[in-house]
Amino acid sequence: MPVANVVSWTAMIAGNAQHGRSAQAFQFFRRMILQGDPNSRPNQVTLLAILDACLSLTSKSAIATVRGLEALAAESIFHGDMMVNSALVNVYGSLGSAPDARRIFQSMPDRNVVSWSSMVAALAKCQRSGEAMATMRAMELEGIKASSVTLLAAIEACESSEDAGRIHARIVRDGFEGDTKLGNALVRLYGLKLGMIDRALEVFDRIQRKDAVSWGVAIDAWAVSGFPRESLVIFARMDLEGVLVEEVSFTLAIDACAAIPSLERGRMLHREMIEGDRCGVEEDLRLGNSLINIGSSARDLPGDEARGNSPKPNHFPQPSGNV
Repeated sequence: MPVANVVSWTAMIAGNAQHGRSAQAFQFFRRMILQGDPNSRPNQVTLLAILDACLSLTSKSAIATVRGLEALAAESIFHGDMMVNSALVNVYGSLGSAPDARRIFQSMPDRNVVSWSSMVAALAKCQRSGEAMATMRAMELEGIKASSVTLLAAIEACESSEDAGRIHARIVRDGFEGDTKLGNALVRLYGLKLGMIDRALEVFDRIQRKDAVSWGVAIDAWAVSGFPRESLVIFARMDLEGVLVEEVSFTLAIDACAAIPSLERGRMLHREMIEGDRCGVEEDLRLGNSLINIGSSARDLPGDEARGNSPKPNHFPQPSGNV
């Protein structure tokens, strides 16, 4: 390779960070610093890349590492840089240090929607729902309009049906109702976190461009809420609409077969997954365990029920609530 410069060093750091290889990213960062070449001084993109690598840190010294990077930024021309500080807020929140995230946020002379969104997300990750919602309100008072990223963070912070209703209304009001990521997050919130399966179904049906995540969350929500047959109906509808079925959806569907139980249907799904070459070693083990659960559940049932010949729904149950 030609003599490394800031672009090549940053590319190596960012590439490793994006693939979760934080140790390798930090090795390149240290070598870049120790080289002492004026043409290889970290720039804003370098700092953002190494902060991204911090999201994969799991050691007890992770916070100290981030504080070291914070000090490095403070001693450089990027002291007070809005993007770097927003990234610091995000990283501290991801590592569970709400006080550090708040400290950085409050020290910022100027804040934009990215800064506010980072703070809301940090508080949500630290399970400080009330503070996250208060930060969202303060953002509105500052005249800054929430983005889809802000709203995703707010959904994560929701702990009650009242919070969910307010954020959902805000999403509709701001024209984000058809947003796939927000729709998926709302289905997860209503169906898995709050147990409001009727609301989850209403949101699911309004997602204009459903992806594999949309279907997987819906299957999971129905199964967790005690409606395994309905989750299989969703799985069948997903298949009929030509959506590429991922391993997680197969696993959830087979788990639903265990809850009915339907050993024959579970085996069929497992066979479909293997024939479609969608099953790696880890997934195959997980699916195998699901099939064992089906077999255990089916042993005590009459023959027809064990084979899954009991009545099946041919439509989604109609939601009873209003959004």
